[in-house]
Amino acid sequence: MPPFQDFAYELDDVVIFREFVEGEKVTRFYHINLATKTKGEDGLQSGVNNLFSAEVRQIKGENVYVLSCLCMVKPTDSGIFSTLY
Repeated sequence: MPPFQDFAYELDDVVIFREFVEGEKVTRFYHINLATKTKGEDGLQSGVNNLFSAEVRQIKGENVYVLSCLCMVKPTDSGIFSTLY
């Protein structure tokens, strides 16, 4: 099996998808929360749920998008996370 087909996580649901526009130069970015399931050693879903938070930015004037942040959210997180840009 080619390595690009061997994923540890499988998308289960898009929980939140929000578009934001900021600044005078109109920068667009998208906040996405993704629910995933972890695959077991046998390649089947193990039933373990995971939540990821992602931010995707659009390059101004182009139809190009860049993943600028991807973080796994754990149940013990305080609800606030920060990233470096």
